[in-house]
Amino acid sequence: MQARILAALVFAAIATPLGAQQWRTVDVSRQLRDSSMHDVRIRYGAGSLTLRPTDDPVLFSMHLRYDEEAVAPVHEYDAADRLLTLGLTDANIRVGRNGGKRQLGELRVSLSRQVPMNLDLELGAAEANLDLGGLALRDVKVATGASDSDIRFTAPNPTQMRRLSVSAGAASLDVSGLANANVEEVHVTGGAGSIDLDFAGALQRNVDVDAEMALGSVTVRVPRDAGVRVELSRFIAGFNHFGLEKRGDAWYSDNWDRAQRRMTIRVKTVFGSVSVVRGD
Repeated sequence: MQARILAALVFAAIATPLGAQQWRTVDVSRQLRDSSMHDVRIRYGAGSLTLRPTDDPVLFSMHLRYDEEAVAPVHEYDAADRLLTLGLTDANIRVGRNGGKRQLGELRVSLSRQVPMNLDLELGAAEANLDLGGLALRDVKVATGASDSDIRFTAPNPTQMRRLSVSAGAASLDVSGLANANVEEVHVTGGAGSIDLDFAGALQRNVDVDAEMALGSVTVRVPRDAGVRVELSRFIAGFNHFGLEKRGDAWYSDNWDRAQRRMTIRVKTVFGSVSVVRGD
């Protein structure tokens, strides 16, 4: 009897040490009943976030591992407004931004490919790994804190995206497969670190790109056959233009006048470097 009591006390001490985080998990999904336009909001503070598309007959599925002493989970669906909110409460986002990577939580979300949506992600210090390939996205907004973010369009967007807007703190931001995004406007801002925008592939329409970085590097990779025009505003920053020619106040690719698809790129930076790379 004493041995069993002692063993139980030892287990309790290991499972819940003094001052330790109290970890809980939530697994939830919603059957797909309405394939009309939806607004999807994801709010997440510190930890890791993985987002991917799914062909399962669900609007979404979510796996969340969180510290119940510090944060509160959210999974709300408003059928009337077709509004889905997942992750953590807004107050926990502010805590995540100020708390660095103290928490080691995890959020995994799958979203239906069959539902057109506006996607709005507000992240704190979370490391984001977002595969948006094949999702029917009309408008995408991503705001991240001081952690690295990897955003990929691994398959074509079946609908036209009006705008992709990404803001990042002092971290690296990689956005790849942008030719698949079927997007008209790309707006990216960063505080310090690096921004890499990769449009490799076949552009489906003309694209306007606005990128702003206070301190760090901005790289834009464009298809060889796209016409490119670059407007640059810089204080102390290098510009690697790889064959672009100056005309008036802008830089142009040699095929600008005859290209079927064109990209207008506007970059603002103070200290750092700007590179426009054509081809593979």
